[in-house]
Amino acid sequence: MTRARVDTPPTVNTGGHDYDAPPVVVRDGRDLKIQTTRFPAPGHFTSVDSLRFTTKERCFDRDLTCVSEDHTFDAIKPVLAQVFGFRNFTKQEKGRDFYEWTWVIGDKECQLGAVSFGGYSQRGTVSIYLTGQGCMHADAGWEQRLYELLKQHREDGFGPSLTRIDIAHDDLEGKHNPRSCLDIYQAGGFDRLHNRPLVNQAGNWLGDDPKNKGLTFYVGTRYSSQLLRVYEKGKQLGDKESPWNRVEVQFSSHDRVLPLEMLIKPDEFFMGAYPVFQVWFGEWSTLMQRTELKQKTAEITLDDLVYHASRCYGALVNVMKGIGQTSEQIIASLIGETPPDKFPRRLAQIVPA
Repeated sequence: MTRARVDTPPTVNTGGHDYDAPPVVVRDGRDLKIQTTRFPAPGHFTSVDSLRFTTKERCFDRDLTCVSEDHTFDAIKPVLAQVFGFRNFTKQEKGRDFYEWTWVIGDKECQLGAVSFGGYSQRGTVSIYLTGQGCMHADAGWEQRLYELLKQHREDGFGPSLTRIDIAHDDLEGKHNPRSCLDIYQAGGFDRLHNRPLVNQAGNWLGDDPKNKGLTFYVGTRYSSQLLRVYEKGKQLGDKESPWNRVEVQFSSHDRVLPLEMLIKPDEFFMGAYPVFQVWFGEWSTLMQRTELKQKTAEITLDDLVYHASRCYGALVNVMKGIGQTSEQIIASLIGETPPDKFPRRLAQIVPA
């Protein structure tokens, strides 16, 4: 008797998309680079978590009226306010990333990014960088506004470009976590172009993270143009029992073109990153709204700060109570001369206005 053939599902289902297809090579100035892959996405379930882009100083000073770095930055500031809502900047003593001048977005306690320009080797470009906090705290809709601005710069012949963009998915249920990634990696879930990239791990993997400080799984290296980080975000913030994980892909431009459309359609480029994403995110997923993300981050951070404050100063508070001070007196003594409107930057959004 002939046994009936049974078709078992593949370990990694790519949903009909060919992750091993030869890359599309395009010319970027004098260089040949690969085009970043994009596939259809089931919904909106990712967000831009970090960003660096360059454009020309001339975009902000088209009449060539700026005669100093301060004048140039004065021309840049209104655009940053219009696109991102940023209005607080701090000039640095030295430039960054081989630029002559740098302004931090925010201040020393709250650095949301940086703006750099100047220097002969930079050929009249401006580099603007947003941290994860900067992307989170920018005014809603900034991605679309920035896309339209840079698209206009390109049409005007100024050649803006994304040089780095991180796209992240927040998994509050912990379905996609570092521990599950090793088996997926060995099954080819992160392979591209018949190539298995390097892998790295951070955290106490040998002891299965006994202190619950969080694990991280990396696919690729910091020199790669595409780097995956899967890490325990809630534990990173201080909640040892949190199931919150983050899946984050960092795209860099040193050997690939990063289309401006990555700003407004991040889900499609995220889906094109690795075969396993067709399994993980092939059905409708929901995006944690930025306000919800800020709230959850702040709540975990508050709990963590209260925990450490109690360990450091709980005994002191007991002494103050023991000598007869009231709760109001103790609070006033601990606050000291701190202004009433000063809060830790990660907690400011949970304090009622």
